[in-house]
Amino acid sequence: MRKFIIILGMAIWTLSSFSTIFVPIPLEHQLKEANGVIHGIFLGSVYKKLPNGEVVTEHTFKLINRAGISAGQIINEHNFKVLSPGGTWQGLVYHVEGSPTFDKGEEVILLLQKGKYGMEVYGLGMGKYKIKREDRETIIYSTIFPSHKKLGKIRVRDFNLALKKVYGESLQRLGGRHYVYQKESPRREVATAKIEKKPGGNLGSLPIEKEETNGTSAPLGGILFLVLMAVGIVYFLNKR
Repeated sequence: MRKFIIILGMAIWTLSSFSTIFVPIPLEHQLKEANGVIHGIFLGSVYKKLPNGEVVTEHTFKLINRAGISAGQIINEHNFKVLSPGGTWQGLVYHVEGSPTFDKGEEVILLLQKGKYGMEVYGLGMGKYKIKREDRETIIYSTIFPSHKKLGKIRVRDFNLALKKVYGESLQRLGGRHYVYQKESPRREVATAKIEKKPGGNLGSLPIEKEETNGTSAPLGGILFLVLMAVGIVYFLNKR
């Protein structure tokens, strides 16, 4: 009997060590724990080893909409990276039970949270939602709890209301731009000087810096000196 209890205890410990138990959490509570939401299409993934030694899978998405994530956090909407734990590295498989998986071309809604090395899927697979048409209506549903009374059937209107309550905005469509931080540099006034085209060359126009000049130009000064000199000579001859 004692031997049976020991074996049973070891079996329970083994199962608990390698399995992930998900508990339904209200959508609004999930959004509060997450840092933002994206709606996008999965393009592909690669495995990486982080500086801390953790093996992760880096997923790439083409973004359609976002909420709670600023434009400055999106460097390229066609190449948005999201991390999840586990993967394959140097022939070894690092499996994490409950980590989300994706199919190429799959359209998903992801709840994200900020990690040390980038955006991560919230709560492993808990943060993955999908979209379907049901009774002429668009429905968002949890991939972990597709049959749940609330998480398995969320109307788009209700989903956006929850987003507004938590993040102050619903899903926002992106404008097709790439957002890259650029350091401001001092401005300089530049004028364009047109140069006549001569045979054997194609100079077009060259930019030159504006320069402020004080005083009289050299040719004008020379002319003025000659005029004064001539007037002096005429005056001297008349006096004679």
